[in-house]
Amino acid sequence: MANLSGGADGNHLLVEELLGNDPDFVYRLALEALRTEKESRGLRFLVGLLVANDLLEPLLCEVSLRVEEAAAVTRMAIQIDPRVETSLARHLAEGVTSGTRPLLAANAARLLDILARVSDGTRILPSLARLLHSTDSGLRSKAALIMGRSNRSATWVQSRMGDADPRLRANAIEGLWGVDTEEARDLFRDTAAQLLRDPHRMVRSRALRSVARIKAAVAQAATGQLWRLSGLMLETLAAAGAPKQTRRLQVAVAGAGSAAVTLRATHFILFEDGQPVLNYRLTVRPSPSPMSVVFLFPRGGEAQKDLPG
Repeated sequence: MANLSGGADGNHLLVEELLGNDPDFVYRLALEALRTEKESRGLRFLVGLLVANDLLEPLLCEVSLRVEEAAAVTRMAIQIDPRVETSLARHLAEGVTSGTRPLLAANAARLLDILARVSDGTRILPSLARLLHSTDSGLRSKAALIMGRSNRSATWVQSRMGDADPRLRANAIEGLWGVDTEEARDLFRDTAAQLLRDPHRMVRSRALRSVARIKAAVAQAATGQLWRLSGLMLETLAAAGAPKQTRRLQVAVAGAGSAAVTLRATHFILFEDGQPVLNYRLTVRPSPSPMSVVFLFPRGGEAQKDLPG
C-alpha cells in the first residue's frame, strides 16, 4: 500500500495488470486493505479500480467489512466518481423490484444503511420511491427514512400516515426532526392527537420527538431573551345543554423590555393531572394598550374635617 501511495506509475500498472490476470486476488487484497488501512493515495487508487471494474458493489456486500467501513469506502468512491451514489441506489432498486441483481437484493438492508450514511437522498429519490413498493416492510421503512430526511416535507409525511407498517410511519415522521416550517407546524397541530395516540409505541415516540425538535428549531431562531409568564384558569365554557368540558387557560407572556413575543402552538406542551393534553387550540390576542391612571387624594387636614363624628 505504501508503494501504491508513492504514486509510481509502474506500481499502478503492475496492479492493473494483476487485476486482469487474477481479479479475485486483487479483490481480496482490496478488501483486506479497506478493512485495515487508513485513507491514502494508494487506497483511493484501489477504490478507483474497484469502481472502474464494477467490483465496488459486490465488495460493499461483504459482511467482513463493517457498515461504517463500507460507508467510508462509498464516500471515497463518490469523491472519485459522483455517479456511484445514483448507480448504487438504482441497481439496488432493480435488484429488489425486478430480481435482476440477486446479490444486491440479498443485501438490500445493509446497502440501504450504507446509503443512509453517505447520501442526503436528493439524487436517489426515484430509486427510493421504487423501494417503497417492495413487499419487504423493513426495506420500505428504511427507504421512507431516507426520503423523509431528504424532502423534509410535512405533506409527504402526512401521505405516509395511512400505511399499515408502523415502522414506515415512524421513520417518515423522523424526517421532520428539526424542521421548523409552517407546513410542519400545521401537520402537528392538525394531527398531533392522531400521531401521539398511534397504537404503536415507536410511532408515538417519534412523533413526540418531532414536536420537541420543532420546538428546539424555533428556540434556536429566538433572541435568547427570557420570557416572563403568568397564567390564570378562566371560567369553563360549554355549549347549551352540554357538559362543561372545555377549559380556558389565559397566559400572559412578556419579553425583555418592549420586545414583541410571537407564540406558536409548538411552544407549549400542556399537562393536566400528570397526563398530556393532546387537543388544544392556541388563540393569540394582542396585549391591551397601556392606560394612565391618576389617583386624587384629599389633603390630610381636609380629610379630617369630612370624617363623621
